[in-house]
Amino acid sequence: NKKIWSISPKHWGKLKVSKHHNALTLAELGNQVFFLDPPTRSIKGVEIKKSEEHSNLSIVRYNPVFRGKRFLPSLVYRFLLKKQISILQQALGGKPDIIWCFHHDLSLNLKWFGASFNIFHLVDLYHNTNVPPELISADMCIAVSPTIAEQIKPCGRPVHFINHGINNDFASFAAMQLNATAADIHQPLTVGYIGNLMQEALDRETMKKIISAHPDIRFVFWGPYEGGTENNLGGFLFDVVFDFVDFLKQTPNVVLKGAYSPQQILKEVNEVDIFWLCWKIGISRIWDGSNSHKIS
Repeated sequence: NKKIWSISPKHWGKLKVSKHHNALTLAELGNQVFFLDPPTRSIKGVEIKKSEEHSNLSIVRYNPVFRGKRFLPSLVYRFLLKKQISILQQALGGKPDIIWCFHHDLSLNLKWFGASFNIFHLVDLYHNTNVPPELISADMCIAVSPTIAEQIKPCGRPVHFINHGINNDFASFAAMQLNATAADIHQPLTVGYIGNLMQEALDRETMKKIISAHPDIRFVFWGPYEGGTENNLGGFLFDVVFDFVDFLKQTPNVVLKGAYSPQQILKEVNEVDIFWLCWKIGISRIWDGSNSHKIS
């Protein structure tokens, strides 16, 4: 029965990852949840929209009061941040009871929101060598892998390792499947992948070699492979990404499903015999493989 602001680096949309599932679960538990999208200049002021997925959940989009923060003097930057928070408080009916923050490059100091309790939930390693200031101002920090937990310990706040969860619909489906008789192997054998095909860490060259070497196997991909409104998770707009997508489109034993909701995926997941995960490790500071959360 708390008013919770969930601050996300990812927009609300059809595709759901940990930030979205967390907000929905908190709403289902009887809390009033405001999911704050990253700031955008495509709207004016603050826009609050009730989620169709739960009556206790509202999606908040807002226009930032400033930009170019790295060029602003520290005193001006802090003043504008506090002004932004004040505008949000006014639009959302006062201060929150709890801040649940997933965004480590936005707020600077979580205490400025005026909540009784501040949680920082880190689901990815971060680029910088310095500890983000949001962590230092949190009452509790959550890390989804031991590597991330070690990375944020210097913040001096209580740190808890809690691994990625699983969507309730997938958990129910898995329990049902474990009690069912083993299914026959499909002909042709079908290999599935679920995830954003535009993210950085995919080992695209290895995936191309495997797909090309097995023309008798059907490869099915669920997940966004283009930008636009269907991909609320974003991606890396590099030539290597577009070349890989073109390869998948042109390969006869590949099926590109596009962006599906978890409920849509569940209706089709039985057509797959094997799921695979093929990521590069160590290509940047944030990809060490310790918190992979794909079906594999």
